[in-house]
Amino acid sequence: MSEQTRVQAAPVVPTGFAIEDTDCHKWFSHMARVDLKYFGPQLDVQKKFKLPARLPWKEVLVIYDPGLTVWETLEKARYFPGVNIRVSDEAQEHIGENDRPNGSKLYIVQRDLCPTAGTMGLPAKYALHWLAGRQTVPLPLSAYVIGCCFLNWVTAEVFDQETTTVFPKNLLPVSGPVVHALYENHLGLAVNIKLGDAADDNPRVGFREAIVLEPVV
Repeated sequence: MSEQTRVQAAPVVPTGFAIEDTDCHKWFSHMARVDLKYFGPQLDVQKKFKLPARLPWKEVLVIYDPGLTVWETLEKARYFPGVNIRVSDEAQEHIGENDRPNGSKLYIVQRDLCPTAGTMGLPAKYALHWLAGRQTVPLPLSAYVIGCCFLNWVTAEVFDQETTTVFPKNLLPVSGPVVHALYENHLGLAVNIKLGDAADDNPRVGFREAIVLEPVV
């Protein structure tokens, strides 16, 4: 037998976790108990989207975005129990400028109060370079607001108590300011949405990597 014949391909080791080994389905159960009148009609989200067989994280948060505009989402969040969302005057001029709705979507993110670890300190203007080849997207502002309300409803926790999440999709032209969100106690236990510098390399600032799923036709 030749040397070439004896050589066998190395087995492919799957990365991440089988979806059954994550808590993804537990969050679908939580979702079924939430009164979705706040953000959209009640439906069987699991049947509407084809879930991946594996996920890169074991502890996840599932966020259903029914396809509202950012301002519609913020308006509905005002009536969701437990979370106070505030928008600064300067951010109001730019929210939604580059975030037009395009139908309903399902986002899956790592369940962490902080942004994605590998993005901390990375200026928002480099987000697309960081995501190149990863088949993931930065979590958009509307999904962040829904996820923040959902997480708080289930766990009483809130995103970004000591960090800041930026939204590269809301990056203004020519590397201008970028929309970001953080939790601020002095505002009366509120999540504050305002503008920041897209070139900011603060190690406590980052974005949230998300898997995004489109509805099954």
